[in-house]
Amino acid sequence: DSWLPIYAAYNLTPGNKTVSVKVENLKNAAILLTKHQVSAYKSLSDILVSENEPKTGTVTTRQQGIQRNELIVKENPYSSFTKNDTIFAYLEINALKPDSAQGYPYLIECFLRPLPKGKKKGEVELGPLITIGETLPDTLEAKILELKDYSKSGDKWPLIRLYSEKKVASDSIDYIKKALKIPEELEEGAYVLQFVVYDEAKIPKVSWRVINLEK
Repeated sequence: DSWLPIYAAYNLTPGNKTVSVKVENLKNAAILLTKHQVSAYKSLSDILVSENEPKTGTVTTRQQGIQRNELIVKENPYSSFTKNDTIFAYLEINALKPDSAQGYPYLIECFLRPLPKGKKKGEVELGPLITIGETLPDTLEAKILELKDYSKSGDKWPLIRLYSEKKVASDSIDYIKKALKIPEELEEGAYVLQFVVYDEAKIPKVSWRVINLEK
């Protein structure tokens, strides 16, 4: 098979991490750098992104993909997609707070934000807050952000809401499997795919991942 997942376990302290993976054979070598956020509370998992819809089943060979709950996710490790493409995102939600009826209601939203170009090192800070100086809305305020048309927005930090849904989970743990359509009018470049979950705790949970859009 041309696709092979590699599994490894590490103990990491909370914070933003850069992971370097080198794969080589007798003729060729490739190095992949990925950035991950390690939460102290583990309220949201990292975001898995795939060009193929996750399938229900049991892993019988390593080539099938990453097993999450009863789903098999065949992730795109390069996080590169084309405009007007459909990508499939998988996210795990933990530690939801119950309401008075002992249900677990929450609102989940997905935003796509272009990474600013030409910023100096240190001006861009990623997750759990995504901020650039004082020009951005605070993503941890317990309110729904207004939808903005990126193609017409003059903001330094425009955003598009790709997905929004109110749900009630039966347990404090839930997961999201969602197909996301990338707007064709977006420019090429790096973007932040960001999920925000609002529950009864009134302190939103945030997870993000950098993806690249190509022609």
